[in-house]
Amino acid sequence: GFATSIAGIIAAELAGYSLGRALPNKTLRNVAGDKLASTRTALRKDGLSAAFAFSIVPIAPAPVVSTIAGAAHIKVWQFVLGTTLGMLPGTVATTLFADQLAKVFDDAETINWWIVAGVAAAFIALTLAVRAWIRRRMLPSRSTA
Repeated sequence: GFATSIAGIIAAELAGYSLGRALPNKTLRNVAGDKLASTRTALRKDGLSAAFAFSIVPIAPAPVVSTIAGAAHIKVWQFVLGTTLGMLPGTVATTLFADQLAKVFDDAETINWWIVAGVAAAFIALTLAVRAWIRRRMLPSRSTA
């Protein structure tokens, strides 16, 4: 379950990354829209940490981000490592929740509610922390002039 999920995620992200390396800029602008410039800049500037942040808190659809990452020519190892680390919490949470859900069908008494609550709390906290980091570091500041 878990290893297959991570492998599938990385394979799909690498397909988008490869596409981004091959597509012309005009096509990318049509696909990515207004987020192209800021996302590309963040990925070029921060490579690994940007790939991590965009994976853990979806600012744009994953195929769009992976395509822009390819177009930004960030190193493939930074993209793969950042994406893998960013996808780990959600994949672990999904795997643990699926395990607990399967226990509901077998015997509801065996559910460990501490695991369910802990995974949910950790996932929410991590998501909020990364979202705040993205707003501070990567997205252009919005002035109210």
